[in-house]
Amino acid sequence: MTANQVNIYPSGHIEMAASIPLIVNPASGKGDSFQVAKKVKELLSGYEVRIIQTKDEADSARVGREIASENPDSLIIVGGDGTVNSVCQSFIDHPETKILVVPAGTGSDLARCFNITSVEGAVKALSGRKTTAIDAVMCHTGNGNRLFMNILEVGYGAEVMKRVNSVKNRTKRTFFTSSIREVFRLKSHSLTLEGDFGKIDIRTPEIVIANGRYFGGGMKASINSSLSDGILDLHIIREIRKLELLLKLNKLVKGTYVTDPAVTNLQTSKLSITGDSAPMEADGENFGNVPVELEVLNKSFTFYHL
Repeated sequence: MTANQVNIYPSGHIEMAASIPLIVNPASGKGDSFQVAKKVKELLSGYEVRIIQTKDEADSARVGREIASENPDSLIIVGGDGTVNSVCQSFIDHPETKILVVPAGTGSDLARCFNITSVEGAVKALSGRKTTAIDAVMCHTGNGNRLFMNILEVGYGAEVMKRVNSVKNRTKRTFFTSSIREVFRLKSHSLTLEGDFGKIDIRTPEIVIANGRYFGGGMKASINSSLSDGILDLHIIREIRKLELLLKLNKLVKGTYVTDPAVTNLQTSKLSITGDSAPMEADGENFGNVPVELEVLNKSFTFYHL
């Protein structure tokens, strides 16, 4: 198909076909992401799809910058949350580019926020042409700035992700087993939080800062959060014993932990965290330690969804 042919989609929508870049990190998930990418291209036979392979997260960021300079109408990213995050860093100034996430990583939790859980679902989302504008969150740290779109964790969750990311052949079960193992190394941090709620001093092993709804391969981090409301949902776990946290891990999986008396829930449009040098992870990638300042960037990305 040439770039000047016309496609008629199932919805009756007509538009000019154009080359769609597809960025894939073959190392994502179980290492089968490239096969997923080829399947996507096969299923999107009515489109001109151009596959670009990357070597790692750093290379994904480099390729993202190159593709962003082309200002494409649509972009397909095949991989996990880390790959999506790395590529999207370069598209913060391109809200007109419509991004399709094809889940192929261990977690793929951002795709789940768009109700995309399979290759077929992703293809249906692009063909259906439904899009949504979402917020991103800029993290200002002493080591530079970084965006996240889904979840940021401070403390325990960051240690869990460090363990998860150290496993070569990860599965969805890796998140749960890593969560259990990190309970036995649990430690609390003395932190000061400032936001729309004022200023509070806390001692906590874990803070979940949610823009999206899922983490850890489908665990319900903040089930009522919205990617497009300009608000961050904070779930702060008070200082508790290791055994108590171990017994409540199932609540973390189901998302019911937010109603537990041990959890304080707050909302804010901006946030500053100072105090102990607690580790952080965002969208499945470890990226340094507190202090950090978070700034919500309203409607800064456009994604396909079901």
